Amino acid sequence: MVIDADENKYKEHRDFQINNLYREESLLNTTNGTKRKKWREIFTSVDDLFIILGILLNGVSLIVSFIEGHVIAGLILVGCEIALIVAYILKMI
Repeated sequence: MVIDADENKYKEHRDFQINNLYREESLLNTTNGTKRKKWREIFTSVDDLFIILGILLNGVSLIVSFIEGHVIAGLILVGCEIALIVAYILKMI
């Protein structure tokens, strides 16, 4: 059985549309329908840079407080560190 050129073009076009549909669905977040940020787009805003800087500075403070023996301050900083990381992850979504 010989497949004519029109049928071949139809199959190629259908496959192209299906691939584009899968790609668009993978970019959409299922919870709110917004597109996810690519990793290069994450670090473009000043807010993201301040959050990352806060995480790093809080981590350094956490290490210093445990080295110096300040357990209560260290536990407070652990809570702050977790809150910053969760806020940053939620912002990325």
